[in-house]
Amino acid sequence: MSALPTAFGEDCRLTPTGVECRIGGATSSVVEGGDAEPSAPLRYLRVRDGSCWYWSAHPPGIDSWNLDQDARIIRTIGRLPECVWEAATTSTTMPTSEVFVRAWEVFRTFPLTAPTVHLEPAGGGITGLPTFASAAMPPGIRHSERLPDGTTLEVVANITEIRVTWGDGSPTRTVAPEAFGPRPHGAARHTYTLKTCTEAYRRIHPSGPNCHPDLDEYTIRVEFAWDARYRRQGPWVGLGRIVVARHLGYDVDEAVGVLRAAPER
Repeated sequence: MSALPTAFGEDCRLTPTGVECRIGGATSSVVEGGDAEPSAPLRYLRVRDGSCWYWSAHPPGIDSWNLDQDARIIRTIGRLPECVWEAATTSTTMPTSEVFVRAWEVFRTFPLTAPTVHLEPAGGGITGLPTFASAAMPPGIRHSERLPDGTTLEVVANITEIRVTWGDGSPTRTVAPEAFGPRPHGAARHTYTLKTCTEAYRRIHPSGPNCHPDLDEYTIRVEFAWDARYRRQGPWVGLGRIVVARHLGYDVDEAVGVLRAAPER
């Protein structure tokens, strides 16, 4: 990752793939813990001799999992260049730790996306009827490169898990990518019991008590977990997980039956 500008807005925060600034978009990213060593995530930002920065799985350093440290990390990345990765010479075998660091750097450069989420019913939900969430899964990402010691590094990443939070306080639903399909067989489904209304409607309309007491719409959060593995002419090793999320505002209404007198004949 190249050096970044020295000034960022208040809506910018650090992510494993760089600095993310919200400009009204609907995606965000977080990093989750991977396996135990040597597959620990690169969590700490270190500064080498005051001249450049690099990521480390171990302290000391600035803890990127602490959101209060985001501004400090952004300033450091904007002020200094990234340290150049120094591999072993071609006459020696690279240590496993250096291979892992290189694999993580490759994983951070992958274009990890949050697929477009489709909700059914598309125009808004109806209380008592299930709402389905679905998306077309992107293909997995694969990278291969020749290391300085002559061995080959392979890094692959795939979406392995999807978590849906429906925004009404109900439990988060976790589904496999192959089950994240449309109605009627999709596994990501939820039935709302309260419709959403504006504050004025809740306060004035006779049906106001049927509304959610606080929300004008539900915010549905869909998280896509990208898990990565790497290998160097051996078995695959877990590398860690990056989660990208998509947020959707969703209005829910209600269908009310009304009795009417039969027309006279």
